[in-house]
Amino acid sequence: MNIKAFKINWHWLLALLSLGVFALAIASLYHTIKTVDPHEVKAAIAAIPISHLVGATLVVAIGYWILSLYDGLALRYLKLKVNYSRVVFASLTAYAVGHSVGLAVVAAGGVRYRLYSVAGLTVMHIAAVMVMVSVTFTFGISSMAGITLVLRPDMLAQVLPLHEGMIRLIGGGILLLIA
Repeated sequence: MNIKAFKINWHWLLALLSLGVFALAIASLYHTIKTVDPHEVKAAIAAIPISHLVGATLVVAIGYWILSLYDGLALRYLKLKVNYSRVVFASLTAYAVGHSVGLAVVAAGGVRYRLYSVAGLTVMHIAAVMVMVSVTFTFGISSMAGITLVLRPDMLAQVLPLHEGMIRLIGGGILLLIA
């Protein structure tokens, strides 16, 4: 057998791997859902007050809008003009794919590249957006963690054997690092 003649078609191999993962996900969903009684689900949904459903929908919409602001603020800081509807679509698609696939930086980066390159952004612009989105998210989540540790140390003290004063000190340290 000629080794040079043997060539792996990576596109087909990756497509087959993706189909395999998809099949495993479907099988897992089937095994999870087969024990669920649709009548119980319908009754549980009917028991939820309309005001709670409307409130939850509003909170989700605000959350998605905030996600789009990460990209929008990064583009604005970089003085790049991209139609806001494209920013929203690219941002939400990147987050959805990135968090679903698991390799958020790589998967979301690929989505952002595909959608922002069509808008005329260069690879360096898109990389800068990705860095800024990541840094902004990291500062935001770290700030929330620090504030929570300072204001509600009792929450962490319930699960970790740490004194509340130590937890407050850790929270303050996080906030000091951010500042």
